[in-house]
Amino acid sequence: MNTLEEFEQLSYEFYMNTDQESRIKIEDQINNIISNLDNTVTIIEILENTSSPYAQLLSITILKKIITNYWNKIEEKQRLDLGNWMFTFLSDQGLNLTNVILNGLSSLYGRLLKISWLEDQKGNEKLLKKFVPAFFKGTAEQYILGLKILMQITIEFSTIIKEREFLLRHRKILASFRDNLLLRIFKIAINSLTQEEQQQDYNNTNNEITDLKDNASLDLIISVLTFDMGGLNRTEEVDGNDSFKVSIPVSWRLSFKYLKYTEILFKCYLSLFQQQSKDTSNGINSQSQNQNQNENNNNNNNNNYIQNERTNERGAKIFRSLGLLASSKRGVYGKKPGRQMFLNQLIKGICYILENNMGLVPANNDLIHEFTRLNDKILLHFSLNDLEKTEMLQTWLSYLFSLTLKWSSDIETKGALYYLGTFWIKATFQLELFKTSSSNNNNNMKLINYIREIMSKISQTIITYKCQEVTKIEIDDLSSSFDEESTFLVELRALRDLTKIDYNLTFQFIIKNYDILIEQCYNNLWNEITLREISLLIIIFSQLISQYDKRSQSNNFDDLFSTTMPPTNYIQNDKQNNTENNYSSTSTFKFNGINSNNNNHNNSSSNNNNSNSKFQKKTLNDLKLSTRKMDGELIMRGIELIKWNEEMISNNSFPSRIEILEFSILSFLKEFLNVYINSKNEELTSLSNVLSNLLSGFENHTDVFLFIFKKLISNLKTKELAEKIIAQSLKLLNLLFKSFKRMIDIPNLQETQDLIKNHNLEIFPFLDIYTNSSNPVANNFRTTFYNTLSKLVFNERRQTVFWEKFEIFIQPFEKAFFEFDNLLQTLNHNNINNKNKDNDLEFFSNNPKYTIQYLGLIKDLRGIVSQCNNSHYFSHFFHWIYPKKMGILNQIFAVIYQIPKVTENYFNLLIQLCSINGKNSAYVNSSNRIFPISSPNLYILFKFACNILYEYICESLINIDPNLIQEQITEKAKTIALCYKLLSTIIFCKQMNFGVYKAFNDDFFEKTLSVCFKLSDYFPTDTILIYPKLAKAYFRLFEVLSKRLPSEIIQLDEKNFKELFSQINLSIHSKNTKFYYKACNIITRLVVFYLENYGNRFLKNEKKISLANTLHQHFLNNFGNLESIFNQLFDLVLYEYKLEVSNISGTLLGLILLNDQLYINFKNNMFDTVLAKHQKDLEVLFTKLLEDVDHTLSKRNQDTFSHNLNNFRYHVREDGILF
Repeated sequence: MNTLEEFEQLSYEFYMNTDQESRIKIEDQINNIISNLDNTVTIIEILENTSSPYAQLLSITILKKIITNYWNKIEEKQRLDLGNWMFTFLSDQGLNLTNVILNGLSSLYGRLLKISWLEDQKGNEKLLKKFVPAFFKGTAEQYILGLKILMQITIEFSTIIKEREFLLRHRKILASFRDNLLLRIFKIAINSLTQEEQQQDYNNTNNEITDLKDNASLDLIISVLTFDMGGLNRTEEVDGNDSFKVSIPVSWRLSFKYLKYTEILFKCYLSLFQQQSKDTSNGINSQSQNQNQNENNNNNNNNNYIQNERTNERGAKIFRSLGLLASSKRGVYGKKPGRQMFLNQLIKGICYILENNMGLVPANNDLIHEFTRLNDKILLHFSLNDLEKTEMLQTWLSYLFSLTLKWSSDIETKGALYYLGTFWIKATFQLELFKTSSSNNNNNMKLINYIREIMSKISQTIITYKCQEVTKIEIDDLSSSFDEESTFLVELRALRDLTKIDYNLTFQFIIKNYDILIEQCYNNLWNEITLREISLLIIIFSQLISQYDKRSQSNNFDDLFSTTMPPTNYIQNDKQNNTENNYSSTSTFKFNGINSNNNNHNNSSSNNNNSNSKFQKKTLNDLKLSTRKMDGELIMRGIELIKWNEEMISNNSFPSRIEILEFSILSFLKEFLNVYINSKNEELTSLSNVLSNLLSGFENHTDVFLFIFKKLISNLKTKELAEKIIAQSLKLLNLLFKSFKRMIDIPNLQETQDLIKNHNLEIFPFLDIYTNSSNPVANNFRTTFYNTLSKLVFNERRQTVFWEKFEIFIQPFEKAFFEFDNLLQTLNHNNINNKNKDNDLEFFSNNPKYTIQYLGLIKDLRGIVSQCNNSHYFSHFFHWIYPKKMGILNQIFAVIYQIPKVTENYFNLLIQLCSINGKNSAYVNSSNRIFPISSPNLYILFKFACNILYEYICESLINIDPNLIQEQITEKAKTIALCYKLLSTIIFCKQMNFGVYKAFNDDFFEKTLSVCFKLSDYFPTDTILIYPKLAKAYFRLFEVLSKRLPSEIIQLDEKNFKELFSQINLSIHSKNTKFYYKACNIITRLVVFYLENYGNRFLKNEKKISLANTLHQHFLNNFGNLESIFNQLFDLVLYEYKLEVSNISGTLLGLILLNDQLYINFKNNMFDTVLAKHQKDLEVLFTKLLEDVDHTLSKRNQDTFSHNLNNFRYHVREDGILF
């Protein structure tokens, strides 16, 4: 970088070049520039002289990196000069910069101010004194520039600088900036809106300047209200969470004129539609005006406003600002009347906008989105007890109800309708609470009746909207639309909450429309759209019956509103208004299936013609108002639909299983199972008794079980069935066995015995299709299937019967092992060091079917061994598989271990075999199913697994190229994690005495442990946390070692021990609980060993004395890491609000007992950061922190310290000492 032209070329290539190799070289050049502090002056000169936006952006980025990384090396005079230059450059050149460059430079200035804030706090607090004459006393353009710079500075202060800031420093800067400048910045933004409101003239030529100024002011208001007030390192919208409260400081209360600010924001919005509101009022007052002319004028006005994108953007920002004010915590309003006044003003302003329809048109998408969110937030943060005292509550609800009905038919307002839907759902919950607390006040009863009436209509509107929407979904999108986590289904589930208001009316509406559709199906008048609508209604059935238990908890749920309105007999009203079975005349639902007969499938087969007589469909006139009866009717219709669907498939009336219909049926069966099984008394629920009266053929639990069982098995036997249907069928089959295992003797049913005998690939084709699937869910189909199927075998307590079943069950696997044995004999493969291994690998590469068969066999065995839940079953399985069959698996693995899926599944099988509880991990020490201590099989199994692990690691490490280590680690991260996990599983077993191997001079365990330790040499210190599974397994291994074999950690050389503590330090700073709790356990256990053995005069064990001395030296060599760990843990205690102190208090106490200098240093640093008036209080708190704490890590001592630490944490926060 010798000239300006070279730097401009470099910056252009950096942003525009897509070649990977070239980018690496360019990044190296840029890193060289950043690493040299002397380049700062050169970069400033480039920024002043270049006109290239690429060069400007890159120079800003480089300056930001230099300031962040090398601030401590910059002299004080240079720091002042740098700050003055940035301010001058922004004020002189800011108007000539593009928005991107201006934002970048403003953010750079904010970064400099933040880093230097504590060094010159008084000087930085005078920032606004510099801003006012430079920006806010000049032209409108300069005013806008000043607002934009302040916004970027505010955002920069709210963002933690990960490269250099600890949370403690970040929060201290936040508190100082918040208390000294933030409120003043907010007032500047609000005042700029006020000035515009006074001076605004929409007929002049300065509209564009006005728009820019208002937008900049609103952006600044939003950045202030979303400022991280408490230093929690989060924003207002974490994952779209509107329940987040804006933490406006209570200290702002006296000067925070929330009523004035709300009024200003509403006036700013109304001024956008000043002309529209004028036209509206004129139309109201002049009755003689031609109605058609009014409509044309309104349409023209709307078109004009729709075209104004700036209006849409600014209106959205105003509503977002109002929503943030509505989300603020109660303290900012002062006493309760202040909160009520704010709410009155907010509701009144919203009603005025709704009454005049100001800007609420579909094309203003952002505006209506934020408007509906504003209403949603009001109901979220204010209770109905607060809202009932407002002057226009019913008017507000009435307008929103009309808006919901209007938007439900407009596809362009779908996003806004979602927020209105959640608004009404919140109203449902609020209404129940309000009903409980409202005594017999007549006004309250009227309000309850009014909301109840609205909600019953809203539920019908949303059902209708969803049913119409499902008919518009393209065939290719159906699968994703009905995915468990899709927005479509998430919104649909909200219906079950809406039914709490009037379940009877919602039930009647759904049943009426369902019966029309199903009658078409029984008469063979169905088409694709009909089946879609039926599928949707069945899913709605599922959502409704899922609430059965909650409805049943109330003895008289139908009389929830009995004190306000007598129950309405909707069915009798229906009889008066409609003839029996003639629902279409009054239905508000527009059925595509009824009106489109062109594509109807008229099948003339005799079986189908008689299908209607097989189903005894009950009409609405037969129903009662009992919620249990209504749930029974829903379930009856669902079961009849399943029977009809299976009959149509058996008669080949359907070309194949219809995916959307199958999905809806499985959703229904899942909820039906949950309702049917009563876990408390394991008897038929009252709903089951209702079913026995409604349906024929269901006399006991066995009939219900077999009905569901046959349906699921039928699904699994179908070829080319969608992955989601198979996955859901397997889940339900597992749930079915689990639910009925104590109610009926499942293994001895004829149907289940047939399944034990016949479970090969020919019968269940999905086992073969998805063996090598790239989809993680489908990849585990075989394991899940055999995990479920094995329950029929491994739940047999009679020994002779179990052996017979097991022999029958494993016949397909015996055949598979026999074929692989013949294959190995053909290849003459004897061991892992076979000289012809390359030829064998070529054979498997040329014949991939054998690799797929091998993968399938391993997956099947994983599913089976996971169900060996006691030592009897496990021993029987082990004697079957070892040694011959495990030898066959190992010989094939030695050839094709380079295939990642093979290694992953084979290691998971070994982990299953070595786990003491049959789980996939060694994290739970529950019921023991592995061999007793006296059994030699325990040592044989662990030696076998360790040898495989040792040979695999040696083979893999040989192939690692040091120059490509990052790519190697990325590729092998999952496999390395499995190596750690397998070794952790072996070490975790309490029955295992590793001294036995040493007694016989068998060093296989030491060799395996040694090569596993060497794996850490192949990735840098900061790399492991990039891969969560690898990091979790790594820390788990050392956690288990610290508990079972701490000597193995202590005997690490100085380099590896330091590497371990560096990883622990990074994991704790990552604030990821999956990692740092394990890291804390490692430290605690090592400290316990140290305290028990170091300097113990009574200790006679020379080995322990030597280990304690070695550990002492390790701790001395890692004092820096220990201090960083201690400071971060204390930081977490003080500032992480959700942290359980007891989880890390033992580690903190251990570090204090290990080296009290850590505690003293932290204490002194904390005294330096608090105000002088708090230092006495802080001294008292530190004294109480170690009260009644002795020099041990006993459980009692840890509990005492944890109690003291909680008290310390509480008082430091509540007494205002924290900042």
